[in-house]
Amino acid sequence: MKVIILDKKTYEFKEELDISKDYQIVLDIVLNQNSYFVTNHTKSISSIGDIIILHERSFFYIGVITNIELTDFGEIKLTSIDYISSLDFEINALEFNGNIGDELIRYIKEEYVENHDEHQNRPFLRLLNELDIVGKITVEDNKLTKFSDFLRDVYKQYKIRLEARLGILNGVITHLKIVTIDSRNEHILSSNFPMIRGLNISDNKEVNLNKITFIPNTDNVSNILLFIIRGFLRLLTIFRNLRTIKLCLFSVDSCEFIPQIYDRAFVVYYHIFIRQSLLI
Repeated sequence: MKVIILDKKTYEFKEELDISKDYQIVLDIVLNQNSYFVTNHTKSISSIGDIIILHERSFFYIGVITNIELTDFGEIKLTSIDYISSLDFEINALEFNGNIGDELIRYIKEEYVENHDEHQNRPFLRLLNELDIVGKITVEDNKLTKFSDFLRDVYKQYKIRLEARLGILNGVITHLKIVTIDSRNEHILSSNFPMIRGLNISDNKEVNLNKITFIPNTDNVSNILLFIIRGFLRLLTIFRNLRTIKLCLFSVDSCEFIPQIYDRAFVVYYHIFIRQSLLI
C-alpha cells in the first residue's frame, strides 16, 4: 500500500510513500483518535499539518499529519487524525432554526473559505449540503465552543455527520469535498458500556481473541435465568455419578453473564459460578 502526501496550504502533491504492515486506521465520529502508518522509508519531506491520503481499492482514508517520527529501526512513522476531526476551530455558536446541514457548512465556510486571514483559507475545499433536515439548535449565548464538540452535539440530536471526499478530475486529485451525510439509516455499533477495550480481529475462526462481559438488566434477566437453568441441568448430568455436590446460591443481579455457544454452557457456568464452591 501507498500513501499520498499533499501540501496543507496549496493541496499540491509532495510525495508518495510505501506503507509497511505496521499501520492502524481509526475512524470515530464521537472521539478524535489517532491513526498511524509506519513507512518503508527513512526520509520524508512531509510536514505537520499536511494531508495524508490512503487509497486501497474502494476505501479512502483522508487525514491530517499530527506527528512525524523515526522508529527504532529508522523508519518514518506518520501519525494522523481523520480530516473531519482536524476541523477543531473555535466558534461562537448561535441559536438556529432551519436547515441543520446549511448551518454546519456555514461555520466551516467562514473559517476556511471566507476567513479575513488569507493564510487560514483553504482554497481547495468544496462544501456541499444536500440534506433537507430542518431543526432547532439551542446553545448558550456568547460562549465559545469547539466546532468538533458542536458537530458531536448536532450528530447526537439529528444524526447528521460530515464526510471528506476526494475530488478527482481526469484521474488527478484536484480538490477536497466536505459533504453532509444523513446517518439516520446507518447501522451503528453501540452499547451502554463505559467502554469496550482492546478488540482484536482474527483472520480465521480458529482462535477466539475477544471476550466481552455483559451485566444483565431487568429486561433480560428472565432469559438469562433460563440459560442458567439449562446450564445447570447439563452440569448435573455430567456429575450424576458423583456422591455429593454442593452448590452455592448467587444473586443474578450481580453476576456476570458471558455468552457462549449453547453446547458449552455448562463449562461456562461451572467455571464462573460454582468451581470454587463445588465440594466432592
